[in-house]
Amino acid sequence: MENDRLYELISRKLAGEATPEEIEELREYFRKNPHDQYFNELITSYWNSQLDKSEQDDADSDEHFNHILQMADDSQTGEIGSHEANTYLIEFENNFGISRKKIWIRRITIAASFLTIVLISLWYLFGDNKKSNSSPAKLRELVAGKGTRSRVVLPDNSIVFLNADTKLNYPPQFNNNVRDVYLDGEAFFEVTKDPNKPFIVHTSGMEVKVVGTSFNVKAYSADKLIETSLLTGSIEVSVKNRPNEKIILSPNEKLVIKNYIPIVSANTEKEISVKPEIAINQLKPDATDSAFIETQWVEDKLVFRDKTFEEVATMMERWYDITIEINNDELKHTLLNGTFQNETIEQALDALKFIKSFQYQKTDEIIKIYK
Repeated sequence: MENDRLYELISRKLAGEATPEEIEELREYFRKNPHDQYFNELITSYWNSQLDKSEQDDADSDEHFNHILQMADDSQTGEIGSHEANTYLIEFENNFGISRKKIWIRRITIAASFLTIVLISLWYLFGDNKKSNSSPAKLRELVAGKGTRSRVVLPDNSIVFLNADTKLNYPPQFNNNVRDVYLDGEAFFEVTKDPNKPFIVHTSGMEVKVVGTSFNVKAYSADKLIETSLLTGSIEVSVKNRPNEKIILSPNEKLVIKNYIPIVSANTEKEISVKPEIAINQLKPDATDSAFIETQWVEDKLVFRDKTFEEVATMMERWYDITIEINNDELKHTLLNGTFQNETIEQALDALKFIKSFQYQKTDEIIKIYK
């Protein structure tokens, strides 16, 4: 997606003028590019800061906006200053009778452009790469497709294991202040300790901040639940839509969050903000081998306890790279337990039939399950 299109979609969504198709296009973009979530949240935060102000505060609002433009102007990276941009917008509104809300769409688009320039400039000035002829490095991307698992050593020698259907984005070199990585899926981290440079995992619903520790993060953007499990050390978790709360986990604790899935009003087509539900549970070793269920996938084991057949089907789809359809509501909600390591998908399903009677049919890459 081109940057101009991204700015346009964000602006239309914030103004309540985006179509359902445009909202879905934006969601799909952020699912594929989780590292751009911070930019979206920056613009959204600026926009929301204006909504609760009265008409009397319009001058302050304009001053705030002009300040953003001035930041870009001062960085000597822009070609248009705040005065020229504001004059253009006012003339456009007066001459064509465009509503103030639509002018705000234009303002947000311009602000987004300049904020991008400012962020890139700050990276250039204060990041690791200080050579005058250098440009900001693109994030590297590691993908573990369905049916596969992967391992990567990061620039700081931290080790990350990726479960199936997972994407990790990280820079070629971390900067001097922080180690940011971006995750969509499930990964186990063994983070190299560095008290002066925190390690932050960004996901669709939370941020996990550590100094040096081992922990698991399961945060598929399409799942209803996301979670992080701590084995050693400590972690600080910030949950999306609960920005003022910092949750500290101790070893053998798991934080479970009902994933934030935006609700779109049918009348206004605006997203309704919902506070995600959270719970902290104690990690319990599996009775069969005393290992934690949450991390057994690192040992190439597919383990589930008291999961619905529907949840198990999603896990098996990722594990075996196959599509599974369950054509019976009763089966979908049946609770299952299982541990599989070297079994084929057929062998795994045959084993589950001893727990709950069902039939299945496999054609090409689709398995249909029925009573």
